[in-house]
This record gives sequence, C-alpha cells and structure tokens, in this order.
Amino acid sequence: MTTMSIGGGDDLAALAKLMLDVDDARAAADEQELRAAHETQRRELERQVQDLHEAANDVREGAWVEGGLGLVGGTVSTVATAAAPAHPMDETFASKAAFASAKHSSDVALQVGQMLTTMAKPTSAMTFGAAEKDAEARAKQHEAAAADAGASVAEAEQHRSRVLDNEERTLSTLQSTLQSAADGNLAIIANA
Repeated sequence: MTTMSIGGGDDLAALAKLMLDVDDARAAADEQELRAAHETQRRELERQVQDLHEAANDVREGAWVEGGLGLVGGTVSTVATAAAPAHPMDETFASKAAFASAKHSSDVALQVGQMLTTMAKPTSAMTFGAAEKDAEARAKQHEAAAADAGASVAEAEQHRSRVLDNEERTLSTLQSTLQSAADGNLAIIANA
C-alpha cells in the first residue's frame, strides 16, 4: 500500500489517500490475477506435453503390434515355404494324394502368413490410432487453453500497468495540489 505523509485534516488529502488506497487494491488484485493466469498457462502446457507423450506411447505400442504381426506373418510364410513338399518321384495315386494334401496345408499356412503380414498395419492403426488421435486432440485443447491463459496474462499486465499509471497521476496531482495549498498558505502569511 502506498503511504504518504499528509498534513492536517484536509478533505482533499483524505480523498487523495483513499484514491491511492483503491489504486493499491486494484494493483494487488491485478497481481493475483496475473499469477493465476501464469499458473493456468503453465498447467495447460504441462497437460499438453503429457498428452503428446501419451500419443507418442500409442504410436510406439501400435508399432510393436504392427511389427509383431509382421514378424509372425513373415515367420509363418517362411516356414510354410520351407516346409512345402517336393514333387513326388513316383507317379502313383497315393503319392500324388499325399503331395496334394501336404501342398494344400503348405498353401494354407503361406496364405495365413501373408494375411497376418497384410493385417499388421491396419490392425495397428485400428487398435492404437484412435487413442493417438484422442491424445493429440486433448493436447490441442490444452494448447488452446494455454493460449487463452496467455491472453489473460497479457490483459492483466496491461490493466496493472494502467492502474500503476493512474496511481502515479494521482500522486502527481496530489503533490501539485498540496504544493499549491502550501504556496497559498505562504502567500497568506507573507501578505499578513
């Protein structure tokens, strides 16, 4: 609070003191608002960073799923290709039937491996893509809230500056008025 030595019980001086007290109260309120806006901005930015980390975790988890399915699919395809039966040397019906049965099993395993490999990317996107996008959306919301808090900070700083300027003008006016009153009192004394 601004303190000033004011002589006498002059009503003008009391009014000036009251005006200064009001300016001080406004300045203190602005300081509190400014601190609160800074704190809100800081919290929102922290939340944005946290949500971006969550989105990155979702991408990593999706990559693990995609890589795992791709690896399993590739392994199944490789094993199916390696285990594919060779054409029989003899042309008997039994050997042809055994070859056809083994070939069918090998072809099914190869198709399963190819299907797993093909499904790796879409499965990853369906499983973790939505969570990633949700986290990104939350991060954007926190970014917007932080920007709003930043605007509140700027507004509070401008208001505080106006209050301090007004307080300085009030002090200057009060000093000028008191000086004029003192000069008038000296003139009265000099004329007496």
